[in-house]
Amino acid sequence: MTLSTRMYRPHLLLLAIVAAAACSDRTSPTQPPHLSPQQPGKDISDGAHIASDGKLGNADVFFLPPMVSNPSKAAGYGDPFQPGLPVSFRITDQNTSAVIRTFVAGVDLTNQFYSANWDTKGSPIDLTHIYRINAVIGTKTVAYADVIFGATGASLKNIDTDDFVGLVDGRTLPMKVRIETGWDCVDKTSCVTQAVPNQIPAGQTVIVTTGGTLPNSVEFSPSANGTWATNVDGSPITGQIVVTIQDVTSEHPESAGGCGNGLALQLTQNHCVRITTDPAVKLTSRVRVGTCLANPGDDRQLLVKYDTDPSHIEAPRFLEDAPPPAACPPQIGSATIHSSNPLVRFAATVTSGVGRGLNWVLGVKPAYAFDTGVGGFIGIGDGFSLFAPAFPRRMLANSGDGQQALVGTQVANDLVVHFTFVHDVGEDPTRADINGASLTCLALTTGSGFLTTPTGTTDGPTLTSSIPATPLENGLYSCGRPFLAQDAGANQFKVIAAGVPDAVLFNVENDAIQLPGSVTFTATGIIASTPSLVSPENLSVFDFFPRTTPLSWTAVPDAVSYEIDRAWCESWQDPDYPTTCSVWTNYPIASVQGTTFSFDFVGAQPGRWRVRAIYPSGGQGPWSAYNYFRYLQ
Repeated sequence: MTLSTRMYRPHLLLLAIVAAAACSDRTSPTQPPHLSPQQPGKDISDGAHIASDGKLGNADVFFLPPMVSNPSKAAGYGDPFQPGLPVSFRITDQNTSAVIRTFVAGVDLTNQFYSANWDTKGSPIDLTHIYRINAVIGTKTVAYADVIFGATGASLKNIDTDDFVGLVDGRTLPMKVRIETGWDCVDKTSCVTQAVPNQIPAGQTVIVTTGGTLPNSVEFSPSANGTWATNVDGSPITGQIVVTIQDVTSEHPESAGGCGNGLALQLTQNHCVRITTDPAVKLTSRVRVGTCLANPGDDRQLLVKYDTDPSHIEAPRFLEDAPPPAACPPQIGSATIHSSNPLVRFAATVTSGVGRGLNWVLGVKPAYAFDTGVGGFIGIGDGFSLFAPAFPRRMLANSGDGQQALVGTQVANDLVVHFTFVHDVGEDPTRADINGASLTCLALTTGSGFLTTPTGTTDGPTLTSSIPATPLENGLYSCGRPFLAQDAGANQFKVIAAGVPDAVLFNVENDAIQLPGSVTFTATGIIASTPSLVSPENLSVFDFFPRTTPLSWTAVPDAVSYEIDRAWCESWQDPDYPTTCSVWTNYPIASVQGTTFSFDFVGAQPGRWRVRAIYPSGGQGPWSAYNYFRYLQ
């Protein structure tokens, strides 16, 4: 583990003073640098030393004599030694921050340490400066010790040995460091660090696993050129890559939001695994990852990759499922027998694809038993992060999208969504439906909204911009019939689910498909228009029998039908019958979808007619003015 509260400090420090009587032509400082508060440095940080910030160094990394005194009595010393790591010693000038030398460490498997010799005659040493020996694994500094130079051994006898390594100028210092397993772990009970070669022979793989009862694991395989990764910028990696897998659930307690704290995605259980590489990589070959769960639970879970670090923002994505590289105990989980029916993967009609991903969705792939754990593939071009089990959900518009209605009125039909799981390895289709979820309906367009008071007020209906969706059945949820804004144009209404992002990415081979996690409905507000009456013209007079009367008018935009109002006059005075008629008797309102209508008029007397447009959702436009006519026989 890297954090500890042990307070061991060595009382004796063997100074690396070689041939104390030796002389040097470099100028000796007039005052020991560690006594000058303005001087940088004066620090040793490892598993046996408390640094100047008051914290113990890495509790699994120990400098060894002759740099420091023997740390074997330090608390925690003695865990298994870890060979095979890319260890180096980097020497920096603390006054200028310049790197003056870098040494690749060799490993002594018998005595269990990494080492390199620093011949200071080959380095540009300034006796007034402080130098730092950084023990580096990959690119990560895991321990450091500040070095003060003296012209002679006598000039170093009064230095603070908890703060400095003393070294006579011009001499050689054997730098030794012991690195124990767990040096890159938060909790060593479920953690492993291993150096993985970037070049892997064709047909072979490398598996890194934490081991134990519930292993977490990663499997690496080569691409066509034999590598599995590049640097993030695409440049090649020639050396080893340090891979660390660890269960970091303890870092994300449920009281603080759990593994998904800050993540817009509901995880199925508080179980999070972090995989890191040094250096950070971009994959050139798919990598298989997996985790074993003590209580797997619902077999509709899949592994999701995400990050809650604000400095490393990435969209959560579900991994294409696969058995974990390290097998989980078969007694863990359920004994459900799984099938390979079409529900095993995705329904092709409910996904939007990117590239070849959609083609994969169209096929039925064999399922693996969930009780073998949760595993998945990370695709080419991706990297590593946090992993946890979660339900891949998606939301689709079931009905109600694309409606039209008059501005300020309700649409004709309810807005209904279908909320389902997308990974179902059971036989029952209803297992995909999500019932009892918390969905919210939002009016996104200013002036639009959902009815709160059924009868409204004298000023119109009372609207709100947000309501809970009403659960129906079989995974269906309704937002009712919203009202449109008073302005013409598109109105948008959105349905969201708690803990589900707008878009859910899903790795499929080396592509990704995007599953909708929310639904946005669009309804168009239209302004009513008045039809123009064409025939018969106003004040037309007809002298024929039978009195078959064809009516026609102009079409208006967006109308779905028209209503015709007709009447005859029972009592009038000539010649001004339109204004002198005292009794008008109406025909029943006629409705047609076109712009013509014909009927037989009642008798030799005056008549009138007018038309109005009917719009989607039943909205009624204004009536036209009347046209009058008269039959003489």
